[in-house]
Amino acid sequence: MISKERAIELIQQVMSVDGKGGFQRSSQVVDEIEQHELGWVIFTKVVDPYEVEGEGQVVLGGGPYFVDGEDGSIHMIPIVMFVTGDWEEVYVNRRMDSHSNVPLKERVERLLVSSGKVAALRLLRQQSPDMTLKQSMDYVAALERGEEPSPDLMRLANIITDAAHDGMIRITGPNPL
Repeated sequence: MISKERAIELIQQVMSVDGKGGFQRSSQVVDEIEQHELGWVIFTKVVDPYEVEGEGQVVLGGGPYFVDGEDGSIHMIPIVMFVTGDWEEVYVNRRMDSHSNVPLKERVERLLVSSGKVAALRLLRQQSPDMTLKQSMDYVAALERGEEPSPDLMRLANIITDAAHDGMIRITGPNPL
């Protein structure tokens, strides 16, 4: 089982990255952490309160996030799923039938060799819809040259949304324990 300290460290790494739309996650800190049989459930909060017209200052919370105890992957749990407890069954089912035991980078590399650049791009775009075409092309081009894609591209490529299937979002992972 991944340690509590490592789970917090992984979440802090995610929070240090700029989010979409210029939202700065670095203003968040870990607020609460609960051990779960499968890993760690982590809640965050925004350090600086926001001014809301007619309401004054409010402190926003974030998460819940789930850090898998086996592979260190980080997942965002939709709040409704967390409150109802549905996320646990969804996560266990996803974990059982997931093909994610082969990292995306490795699958893209294999496809690049076996079927070419277009097929590799198609897979990357399907698995990482938040990546722009240029980012996807840069990622595949780096692999073609035998290089590692940049850390930013690797991070973007590992944001996999399974919302159409179950609502949970894998943010990163697997991560080194």
